[in-house]
Amino acid sequence: MMEETPLLGAAPRLGDNRFYQLVGLALIAILTIGLRMNFAKMASVYDPELGHGSEGGENIFSKPLFFASTYFLGKILILPFCNWNPRTFPPHIYYKVFVMVSFGAVGGILEYSSMMFLPVSIVVMVRAAGLVAFTALGSAYISQKSPMNTWIALSLVLVIGGSILACFVHVHTTAVTSLAVVGIILVVLSTVSDGLEQVVAEIALQDRSMDVDVYIFTGVSGLMGCGIMFIVLLMAQLLPGSDGGVLEDSLATVSSIYHDWVLALLVLGTIVMSLFEMIAATAINKYFGATTKESVLSFRIVGAWGISLFIFALFPASGFGEPLVGEVAILKLVGGALIISGILFYVHNRRSAEDMERAKHEKPYDQ
Repeated sequence: MMEETPLLGAAPRLGDNRFYQLVGLALIAILTIGLRMNFAKMASVYDPELGHGSEGGENIFSKPLFFASTYFLGKILILPFCNWNPRTFPPHIYYKVFVMVSFGAVGGILEYSSMMFLPVSIVVMVRAAGLVAFTALGSAYISQKSPMNTWIALSLVLVIGGSILACFVHVHTTAVTSLAVVGIILVVLSTVSDGLEQVVAEIALQDRSMDVDVYIFTGVSGLMGCGIMFIVLLMAQLLPGSDGGVLEDSLATVSSIYHDWVLALLVLGTIVMSLFEMIAATAINKYFGATTKESVLSFRIVGAWGISLFIFALFPASGFGEPLVGEVAILKLVGGALIISGILFYVHNRRSAEDMERAKHEKPYDQ
């Protein structure tokens, strides 16, 4: 009798134990993504002199490189608790992790840069659509195991169409159109880099030569990511820019956080949410695959926007969160619904295509 191997990268069947595990992990990831993005946005617009958000949502604490590093700082927090030593992984796993976090660092910088120009709801919509599209295409190209047919292509068109609608709504309702366009370009580019990150992560996590521990993988990726971001931040001190004469003044960043407890709490919240997000997302990636991960996490649209609306409703005069504006909200709902339905349609069609492909290869052996 052959020993049953654990299912890695396979989507669960509705109602089985793996399905409920996926739902639980997805809920954790969706909630923490929404909180992380909103905490970061609140920190960027926080005005220490007012004690709340700035007038008109101006970015007072505009530090995209620093915020990108918080994503890795969150991950590294778990390393002391998971019995890691340098010999835990073979060299080829470390190489894959390095490639993965390199894409992640670029994606994080672009994502947080886009949040300087866009509200959380628009960023999360475009990222949800772009990550699924680019993860699917990247997985198909790199692993050569993702079939493509007319229905799959149509579902991806729905996803992209929804994100275009969301972008169109924002561009035509914002005061500074050029900045909105810059933000959209940045967030689209971030999804390209992060999509490649997810594909490489899936390949590393599902390595058949060993069982890659999710917690150690999270911590090691945080350690490598912190190393990369340290070099980036160091270079930012040497390049000319508008932040105290340099591209991004890290000493001023630390000083601002140290002297304001509200800003410190928002940054700490961003870091802690990054840790829990990464653990849940990594587990989904390992056991259910990168495309399934980005598909179920498409509901981050609901989570992030819902949290943003809740923050505004709770503190309407704080300058935090997003107001619920009738026509804009309806169009955002339509765009979000198109993205989510397109993603779920894509997952269903990809699953059917993979089952048909698997049946073709298994049929000769059954006869």
